[in-house]
Amino acid sequence: MNEIAEISNRDLFRKFLGKGGLAAAIKILNAGLAYAMTALAARLCDPHDFGIFALLFSTCMTLSLIAPLGRNAIILRYYPEAVKRNGVAGGKAVLTDSAFFVLLGQFFSLLCFTGLIYFSDWVEASATVKGMLFLFSVLLALSLSAGEYLSAALRVLGYTFKALAPRDVFWRLAVCVCGFAAIAVGLERGLSVTTVFGVTSLLSLPFLWLQIHYLRKDLRGVPDRELSSEEKKSMRSSGFYVWGAATLQTITAQAAIYAVTAGLDPEAAGAYFAADRTANLLSLFLMAVSLAALPMISSAYAQGEIEKVKMLSAGVSLVSGGAALIGWLLLYCLGDRVLTVFHPEYAAYFPVLMIVAFGQVFNAMTGPATSFLQILGAEKPYFYACAVFSALFLAGYYFLTPQFGAIGAAWLSTGMLISVKIFAWGYGFFRYGYDLTGFSFIFKKICKISGSTNA
Repeated sequence: MNEIAEISNRDLFRKFLGKGGLAAAIKILNAGLAYAMTALAARLCDPHDFGIFALLFSTCMTLSLIAPLGRNAIILRYYPEAVKRNGVAGGKAVLTDSAFFVLLGQFFSLLCFTGLIYFSDWVEASATVKGMLFLFSVLLALSLSAGEYLSAALRVLGYTFKALAPRDVFWRLAVCVCGFAAIAVGLERGLSVTTVFGVTSLLSLPFLWLQIHYLRKDLRGVPDRELSSEEKKSMRSSGFYVWGAATLQTITAQAAIYAVTAGLDPEAAGAYFAADRTANLLSLFLMAVSLAALPMISSAYAQGEIEKVKMLSAGVSLVSGGAALIGWLLLYCLGDRVLTVFHPEYAAYFPVLMIVAFGQVFNAMTGPATSFLQILGAEKPYFYACAVFSALFLAGYYFLTPQFGAIGAAWLSTGMLISVKIFAWGYGFFRYGYDLTGFSFIFKKICKISGSTNA
């Protein structure tokens, strides 16, 4: 049965608000816990060790998006089509094929952390400490990247809470409890980065198992089915471009932290990391409601329900953009005080916070434009655009960060984000005739309401 096609626009919007509200509640709790995790790590380590923690943790987060080889987005696009053609067994085949590539992508983690810890001077420590950091880094990257895939799989099956809660709430809460306990017994500024990062890594594993349990339980009894050679070829071709675009964007965004570390010092990297993570809170509602809306958008588009697609896109932009604008105003008033939660000296990085925050407001107001572009099947031009933008901005990091420091890195990071979103909107509008931000849909509704009122 086609759930999307059978319900009215009003009921669909109610469903979107229900799932989006649940996802938003989880992500708000996640944001608070993530913020507490970072602040606790800064309190438990000295500034130098926190800089190393920030570098390794941000690298793990980066790899959690790169290592799945684009399969998170591929699931959202191909699962509804497979179910439409071959039932739930077809959808299971898409998930199974994707799981193989997620495991294959873990080689990126091994290579990345081998180079970062053993063949660079960013982590200065003994061989034993480097070995422990390498082990914990690989474990955390594996847990986070597998968790990204499992979250996408559970969301496309309709389970918002099971998809998000284990990692976003349970894991972060466990880490925070350990951090508060350490401070309570007098260990503030007294722990090494190996201890803090190790506990953070090991606590992620039980909750990864919980996600695996949820997925296996739901698919139990569903017959196995092999994808045809044409289906595999299509998924792998699309997967390469989706993965490439996501990888380029993620690397370019995280390159700011690496550039500040290489051009300045770990302490400056820790301050930039704190400002960047604070600014990312402004895209919280975009992330949350997109997690609920994108499977619905993909399903509606697969069924040709274009008006429902536009309505959902508009809902995402309206909710996330309004929340981000309010958040930016709060940061403008209180941002310097917020940064002192991490370290008193970080208040000097308030200008960096406001620059990066501006990019996040623009990102939230333009809604799910980039994700929707991939659902449309335009992953190839999107990849080429990301390649051009990434080359330009990575060159900027290399040449400008040593001269302009964290401010320069912040402007480059913001410029990359805005450039990609403008391209996604322009390509979708002029190539397909869709306003992927949903602004035109909102404008038409306002005009319709205004016309009815005047009449």
